[in-house]
Amino acid sequence: MIPSSPMERTATEYRGVGGILRDIAAEYEDDDVLVAASAAQVLLQDPLPLIEAMADAQADVSIASNTDGTLAA
Repeated sequence: MIPSSPMERTATEYRGVGGILRDIAAEYEDDDVLVAASAAQVLLQDPLPLIEAMADAQADVSIASNTDGTLAA
């Protein structure tokens, strides 16, 4: 049996990742942390330290990059 997932799906017509994230984020409190990641991304290390560091920054938006500065996509 597969455990229930915190995955949320939009009930409206597809309108892009930004629109979906905006709608989902509106349902959370200001101090909550929302993590969005690419399903096609291969994780080579535990993402928790990165997520914690991004949350500690207390920024409205944080974007991860590769060690050479290029965008992590």
